[in-house]
Amino acid sequence: MNQKKLEEKIIDALVGYEREIGMEVNWSDMEDIVSAFSMGVAQCVVDLMIAIELRCDSGGTDYWLQAEYYSRKIGKTIIFDYDFQDYFENAEEFAGVLSRAEDEVREFEKRLSIKNK
Repeated sequence: MNQKKLEEKIIDALVGYEREIGMEVNWSDMEDIVSAFSMGVAQCVVDLMIAIELRCDSGGTDYWLQAEYYSRKIGKTIIFDYDFQDYFENAEEFAGVLSRAEDEVREFEKRLSIKNK
């Protein structure tokens, strides 16, 4: 699926999620973003390979979003990007970041090769 079509699917899923919960997502609140992803996007966009997780440091003072995916080629979960943005201006910006991350993961997965012994 090309990046533009994926972005459109993500935006449609987010709009549906906001309609379902009866309020707009706060794009500067990481918990809202994670909920929107897990309940809105991941449930509706089955093509998506990545998961978004909310992480924090051991002291509970620094939070960030982390993109992960499960590689079927090696049978492991790969933490793809520790520097995943932790706030967004709107759903369109979030969809763009997700679709670019998805493209990067797909490209990485294509280059990944396992040699059988």
